[in-house]
Amino acid sequence: ALIRGVEITMSHREGNYPGVDARGPFSTAEQTLMSAPFCVAVALHQRNVTFDALRRYDDPGVRTLLERTRLIADHTRPQKTAQLRVALDSGDVLEQRVDDTDAALSWSPRQVRDNAHRLIPETTLTQEELTELIAVIDDLPTATDLKRLWSAIF
Repeated sequence: ALIRGVEITMSHREGNYPGVDARGPFSTAEQTLMSAPFCVAVALHQRNVTFDALRRYDDPGVRTLLERTRLIADHTRPQKTAQLRVALDSGDVLEQRVDDTDAALSWSPRQVRDNAHRLIPETTLTQEELTELIAVIDDLPTATDLKRLWSAIF
């Protein structure tokens, strides 16, 4: 089924934050990352959001979905929550809500590491370099200087 329309509902404060409802033209990944409609359009079009996808400013499929997306800044919606409604040409409406942001946004150290490893293909790091960087970060509370961290980053 084709997507006829998309509604993103956020808190009034977050929905009106500069860049959150940006529609383009885009020239940097930072702009597209801030744009909730762009990120949702990428996610719906590609079923995933990657750094590479955030740099495809003129992808026709994403642009079409972006044009069909409306952001609602709702005074009654709590901060750090969201609702997504996708209307299909079949008449069906799909809805997803994030109401418990602590569960959704509070990653364990293991989840952070797993996500970092998942992102390796989109970085300049090797698996070994990432593993070393994670070890250095883990050791920061007892480090006497930042030389090891500096060398792991550069």
